[in-house]
Amino acid sequence: MNSTESPEKKLETVYKYFSHHIRTNTAVIVAMLEAINEGLTDESMTQMIMESGYLLDIFDRGMSVSFNHIFGKAESSEYEDVDLATLINLFITNAVPKDGSCEAVSSVPDGVKIRCEPYSFKNIIQIYLHEATLAANEGFSVTFIKNELSISPDKGFYDNPSVFAIFEDVLAKHNIETKYDKSSIKLRFPDESINR
Repeated sequence: MNSTESPEKKLETVYKYFSHHIRTNTAVIVAMLEAINEGLTDESMTQMIMESGYLLDIFDRGMSVSFNHIFGKAESSEYEDVDLATLINLFITNAVPKDGSCEAVSSVPDGVKIRCEPYSFKNIIQIYLHEATLAANEGFSVTFIKNELSISPDKGFYDNPSVFAIFEDVLAKHNIETKYDKSSIKLRFPDESINR
C-alpha cells in the first residue's frame, strides 16, 4: 500500500488489520472465561485474558490513530518525552506470553526519551512489538543504537501488513523515519527529539 491510495482503500486496510486482531483477542478472552466458568482454571488462562485485554486496548487506540490520520484530524495530545525503555518493558510485561514460548530481549538503555506526540507513538511502537511477538519462533530483540530503534524477531517477519504504510505516514509527520523488511522494523529519530 502506498500513501497515494484513496481514503476508501486505506479505510479497508485499517478495518481488515484491526478487526482481525480485535476478533482474535476477544475470542481468546471469551474462550478463557468460558473455561474458567466451567471450573477449568489455571494461572495461564488468567494470564492469557490479561494479555488479550492489554492488546485489545492497543488495537483500539491504534485504530483510532489510523482513522484520525486518514481523516486528517489533529493529533490527540501535546508533545511530551516518552521513555523508550519504560514503554518497551511495559509491553513485554503485559503482552508477551509468560509460558516461555517467546523471549523478549530489550537492550534499550534506561533514560532514553523521545520527544513526540505520545498517543500515536506509543501505540504504533506496541503494535510493531506485537507483530514481532507473532513472527518470532523463540523470541525477538529490541535494540537502540545512536538514533535508531530496531525490532527483530529471531526468524524474521512475515510479509509486513499493509497498515504499516499508514503507520509510516503517521510517524513521518513527527520526523520519525520508518524502514521495515522481513528481518526488522527500524525507526530513526531526529537528533533533536532524543533526550538522554
